[in-house]
Amino acid sequence: MKKINSNNAVTEIIGTILLLAIAIALFSIVHFIVFSYPFPNIAPSVSIVGTIEEGKIIIEHHGGVPLSLDTEIHFRIGSESDIITISGDNYLSSEAKDDLRWGIGEKIIYQDIDPTGENVEIIVVDVESNSVVMRSTLQ
Repeated sequence: MKKINSNNAVTEIIGTILLLAIAIALFSIVHFIVFSYPFPNIAPSVSIVGTIEEGKIIIEHHGGVPLSLDTEIHFRIGSESDIITISGDNYLSSEAKDDLRWGIGEKIIYQDIDPTGENVEIIVVDVESNSVVMRSTLQ
């Protein structure tokens, strides 16, 4: 009886294992690179309308995602400017504050500075997503 000594099958198996190891290593590196970067917060979709009535600036939430009470509103009236949060100084009614959100139909009434005869610039900034959700000039 003759013994046949062949190493062909062993080299094919080792080659396959090496190719699989390289593919898995490359996939792992790409996965780590892609998912290690933080994804940006998406700005909420919201419809806000601002008006001036009887010397008061009224900002009303007309639709979309309710905003948190930490939302900032930046006012520039003539040469004066002011920044408020929705929850501060009773700009929003107490019933609206019960759900801790600024939702549809709820109004913010700002009357600290008389806007009569001045251009009023309003910027609403959602603090949670750190994005501007409204920018408008009234009057």
